[in-house]
Amino acid sequence: MDDSNSGTKDGWKSLTDKLDFADNNGVDPKIRRRITLLRVGIASFLMIGASLTFKFVGEDYLVITNQSENAELHYLPDSSTVLLESNATIRYKIEKYKRNRKIELSGSAYLEIKGGDIFEISVNRLIVNTIMGSVRLDHSNEEVLLKPIRGKLVVKSRNKIKEVNAGEELRVKNEKFIL
Repeated sequence: MDDSNSGTKDGWKSLTDKLDFADNNGVDPKIRRRITLLRVGIASFLMIGASLTFKFVGEDYLVITNQSENAELHYLPDSSTVLLESNATIRYKIEKYKRNRKIELSGSAYLEIKGGDIFEISVNRLIVNTIMGSVRLDHSNEEVLLKPIRGKLVVKSRNKIKEVNAGEELRVKNEKFIL
């Protein structure tokens, strides 16, 4: 029977039969070693290919944009709330949000953050961290205005860190703190 005319399943069966025959019939150890390396190589290739294929599953982002003239209230998976102003957008990884509570913001918003792990807001190359509280963020062009209403913020920009307490405000322009 000619293997080239048989189906893929028969072709694989024929190949594995030949490899098994070579293993069991006193084949030169060098050839046996090559066959073993071939098997390991094929298995590794398949495993790496599968891991790359499935690595990005669940990395989908949820993007919420307020295109209306009025502010819109949105609930995050941890029950924190975001009041998005007109033309503002938040986005976060759907599958990972509950583990790391990270969002990206562009535009202006008011956030009421529920207690729990650290809540991270990325806005215009700034990283803003808090545990819980309320904060107003205004982002326009290269300037960001942060106003914590309750709680404390830790703001990171260009390897500099600034703490901002409730009642204070911080302006950041071109990644530099303006006091």
